[in-house]
Amino acid sequence: MKRSQFCRAGAPEFTLPALSLVEGSGVEGPAGRYRSVGRPCEASPPDATLRSSEAPSLRSTRIAAAILAGGAASRWGGRPKGLVRLPGGLSIIERTIGVAADSGIHDVAIIANDPAPYLGLGLEIVPDRRPGLGPLAGIEAALMHFADRCDGMLVLPCDLPAITGRELSALTRCFAEVTAPVVVAETGDSFWQPLCAIVRADILPAVTKSLDEGQRGVYRLWREIGALPLPFPDPRPFFNINTPADLACWVLAQEEPNVPFANPPVGARHHV
Repeated sequence: MKRSQFCRAGAPEFTLPALSLVEGSGVEGPAGRYRSVGRPCEASPPDATLRSSEAPSLRSTRIAAAILAGGAASRWGGRPKGLVRLPGGLSIIERTIGVAADSGIHDVAIIANDPAPYLGLGLEIVPDRRPGLGPLAGIEAALMHFADRCDGMLVLPCDLPAITGRELSALTRCFAEVTAPVVVAETGDSFWQPLCAIVRADILPAVTKSLDEGQRGVYRLWREIGALPLPFPDPRPFFNINTPADLACWVLAQEEPNVPFANPPVGARHHV
């Protein structure tokens, strides 16, 4: 396959509505107005400090992480894509676990219905309570698993080879500053990455209700309950490996930094 067939300078046109800022002090979402401390969150460097004494202490905010690995991986011949090896030897999921740990998140679970491929990683493996219902069912299972163990839960897919501590630190810092039920990464022109988010532990009833009603869309639910988007100017850390062609593109970009690459946002590709 030629490089031009899978390496793209930009994602296809796909516009998602964003939440609107309300006088610099909060956001207006479908479920009501949520307060943010000071001005809205920014994807600031990891060493940035909280901007207000009113904000909850980041150190006292208990954050767990759920890595979603329940997909069928049909485009990989059934091989779990999170276990695909990257240059250097680590699998994508091993790298993600390490990035979470470096960001201070050590309570990590893998959400997968087949535990066998992940047993060697030494983490808790949690099956979906409702197999076959997609990522939202995995989020439900993860929230039930962590229950009283966290204030917020980081949600990540298993196929991000370039995510770094900078993005995770920005998400956790924003989560500690606001009262929104979800803080979700936003890239490009209001492209939401619904599976790259931190959710409050108490949204479990909303997740369960959505699934009970046959509504499986993660993006739809985040919008409905009033998620706060956190803009990231660089979309490259959110590049996801859905196919072998995606992996080839990403590897090529590491070897030739001047080669631009992008794929459609996670929400567009997975219809989550």
